[in-house]
Parts: sequence; structure tokens; C-alpha cells
Amino acid sequence: LGVREASFLRYFNAKSIRGSNHFVGLREIFYFENHCCLVLELCNGTLFDFISLKQQQQQQQQQQQQQQTSGSHHRGHHSERGQVNIDFRNIRKIAMGIASALAIMHNENAIHADIKPENCLLVWPDYDVEGKKSYGGQYGGNINALPDGFDVRLGDFGNAIHISEVGSYLKDYNIQTMAYRAPEVLMGIQFDTKIDMWSLGVVLL
Repeated sequence: LGVREASFLRYFNAKSIRGSNHFVGLREIFYFENHCCLVLELCNGTLFDFISLKQQQQQQQQQQQQQQTSGSHHRGHHSERGQVNIDFRNIRKIAMGIASALAIMHNENAIHADIKPENCLLVWPDYDVEGKKSYGGQYGGNINALPDGFDVRLGDFGNAIHISEVGSYLKDYNIQTMAYRAPEVLMGIQFDTKIDMWSLGVVLL
């Protein structure tokens, strides 16, 4: 499985336009007790870290307290009902990053088959152009807390397949994580690259 994942990563990283990094970087491969181990690019977190309900609730409480004491307004502030107003610039950037990665894969007739927040990796520089820390908040939290310079990487190619292999997976319900599984996969009928777009749609919701 590790060798197969490494092959996908190498191939699609090579397919990326120079200067753009849509996929997590593969740094090295080594074997330990007959297991293939991959050394990947160090990322700052995953999309899941910034959308979990508990962390959002904590973030909401902190922001409400700050607004009550200072009266200041932040990007992605709260509505009168106490709900978080999502910064859609961040949503758009994440959507474009993952969609760009999928466009490269689908153009090569490959299916990722496991799009979910945990596999959308986030990276950003430690310091901005002025030498200040680009992210000063606690790890994780609300998606509005992402620094302006963040970027998105698609990772985890353990389930990735070529379109020619679909026939072997029609009855394999391990393709795609359940919450993000497309109807075609659930019903065991012919599927194609569109199942990735279904999963991406669920992630963005």
C-alpha cells in the first residue's frame, strides 16, 4: 500500500505546474520491518482541526468575551444570534486548492477516493513578510483563524485508484469514508471521478 501511495504522490507532484503545490510533498521512502514508510512534507494541520464543533464553540465563546470587553470587530465576527459568520475567502481558497488537485488527478483518469477534511492539509509560513508570527492563535479552532498566507495540500493516497480499476471496487465499501461516500459507491454501481466531487461538496458544506 505504501509503495502504491508513493507512486501516486510522485506522479502527481510531477504533474503540478511549477510553483504550485497541490499535493503533499513526498520527501523520502524507507522500510522498517518490511513496512514501507513515507516521509512527507511537514504541514501545520488539517482542515478538520479548524472545523471541529467543540473547537468552534470554544472559539465563539472567546470571541464573544473579547467583543464584550473591547467592542472590536474581527473578520468572521458573530451575528446577533451568536453564530459565526464564516469568512468565505478561506472557504473559496480551500475549495480552489482541492479542486485544482482533483482536476490534475481526473485529467489522468485517477480517483482519490477519500476526500475528507482530515486529508486536506494546511500549510503556512511561520512568519509573515514583516517578521511577525503568521499564526498567533491556539492550534485549531474556527476556520476564520487561518492566517492569510495559508495554502492547501491534498494528502493520503492510500485509496487512490485508476479509472480502469473501478470494476474491482464495485462491491468494496471501504472506498471513501462513510460520511463522504457518493451514492454510486453506496449502491455498488459503476462510478468514476465524480465521486471525488461529491465528497468535496460534502466537505465544503
